[in-house]
Amino acid sequence: MVWPPEVSRRQVLEGALASCGPRLWPALLRGSGAEPSASTAPRLEFASALEAAEAIRRRRISSVELTRLVLERIDRCNPSLNAIVNLLRGEALAVARAADELLARGGARGRFHGVPITVKESFEIRGVPATVGLEELRGRLPAQDAPSSSATPTSR
Repeated sequence: MVWPPEVSRRQVLEGALASCGPRLWPALLRGSGAEPSASTAPRLEFASALEAAEAIRRRRISSVELTRLVLERIDRCNPSLNAIVNLLRGEALAVARAADELLARGGARGRFHGVPITVKESFEIRGVPATVGLEELRGRLPAQDAPSSSATPTSR
């Protein structure tokens, strides 16, 4: 795809992601406290990180449920965007399960506890290809996490 030079790749990706669907109405997260229904739960995939964290904290959705919604959205949108280079589906669900279990025991690891994240492909994660978009680095598997990615909980 070719776009004008004054438009950044980030702007193209943001526009494409925004066009995939509507934004969650904040009232859903501050609603009656009822469990998410089939008609409202998918809208959580469009929540801000703070809104998603609040919904998890208030038990309106579990981290596993939200992670599955995000993975489904990636499955729908990524073929045309190619924004996610290495999808760690199993690891994401394992981390989400651990977050839900910790929350059930009354614990939490910070303000964004249980919210699924992505790590830019240029940041090293042990055992995950990190090519920084360079063909000559294809197959390179870092032996350790970069400090910025090791600050996030993983199942490793």
